[in-house]
Amino acid sequence: MGDYSKLLMTIFDCTRPMLFVNEDPNYPVSIQGTGFIVRFRKRYFVLTARHVIKGFSFQQVRFQYHPNSSDFVPLQRPYEISGDDSDDTDQYDVIVFSVEDSALDYEKFDGYLPYDLSELDALTIFNPTASYAFRGFPTHLRTTEYEQRRVDMESILADGRYGGPSIRREMHVLRINRAREIASFDGLSGSPIFQINHTDSRISQQAFAGMVVLGTAAAGTLEFLEHRKIIDALTKIVDGDVDPYDK
Repeated sequence: MGDYSKLLMTIFDCTRPMLFVNEDPNYPVSIQGTGFIVRFRKRYFVLTARHVIKGFSFQQVRFQYHPNSSDFVPLQRPYEISGDDSDDTDQYDVIVFSVEDSALDYEKFDGYLPYDLSELDALTIFNPTASYAFRGFPTHLRTTEYEQRRVDMESILADGRYGGPSIRREMHVLRINRAREIASFDGLSGSPIFQINHTDSRISQQAFAGMVVLGTAAAGTLEFLEHRKIIDALTKIVDGDVDPYDK
């Protein structure tokens, strides 16, 4: 990536691997996909792609305070978000967990703070001259040693160029720079993408661009659900216009 300032780099500290607890004592933890935590209108939410939790119950989901923490953010029942087009299933591929704010221990974040998501981020215009960057936890960088009750996880921080709108509504394409250096895109679903605009050599501004939903390693591209879709969903949740998933 480019030489972004240390302050700018903190936007990626909202990202974690998605963990799932199992009843099997021989395989106590599963890891699948990436998620991120935001602060939006004074409330906290954890987001990921819905297909990341496929095969697991909501009660199994765990989200760490920071990537090396054994403590977990207190999650409440999630919200599934519907799209406008019933034939376009990728619009539905987002799930939002609200956080029990009264039980949240802010000090346990240990510097890996939630991203302050603003409603104004939805107004950001996608710009092919801007930089786009993301952090995710790919599957090939995970090592699980069940006998020692140990799980090692590494993240990647990568950037790319805006590739225009996807053929899927409300989705966009990101062409990854140096994509051949990434062995697999598996596990990147749910990663937040940020648009970074450089005013000059000293000043950069960032805005939330969206969330990774699809990836094609052979093509070196990711597809992400745009910022407006996610911010609209969070707005409806805060305003009480949607109910938590009840199944």
